[in-house]
Amino acid sequence: MAKNVTLDKVRKAALVLWRYLLIKARYRTVDPHLQELSIDDLEYHIGRQLRRRKAALFGEIIVEPDKWPPITGDAIDDVFFKAIIREEGTIPDMDASTLAAIREFVLRGGDLPPRQPEPEEPSPGGPRVTVGSGKRGERL
Repeated sequence: MAKNVTLDKVRKAALVLWRYLLIKARYRTVDPHLQELSIDDLEYHIGRQLRRRKAALFGEIIVEPDKWPPITGDAIDDVFFKAIIREEGTIPDMDASTLAAIREFVLRGGDLPPRQPEPEEPSPGGPRVTVGSGKRGERL
């Protein structure tokens, strides 16, 4: 294993990576093979990759357990990575309170934040308006 990397750091990195992948799958596209990996699987693969190199790669996500936060890059979605991991910037389709809750979850654990409600799209014929019950003489 890479110098200065303890099993505890590898476990913490696996937890952060698992939470990041969980959240990323909600809002972006994630390789289905990565989504299927458990925390134990991620921990095993991080440890195994660190025998040969300084960082572990999961698709385009770079994990370096000796750094905090342990995810140091995401070449596929740099905007998402910076907003969630580095706490820099925003995500256009996410409000500030949801982003803050997601950052907290990914970096520190706790409860999984609820999904942000999808914005309602108007129906093709415009908004539906119901006026009265259709009875004659009814006041509107």
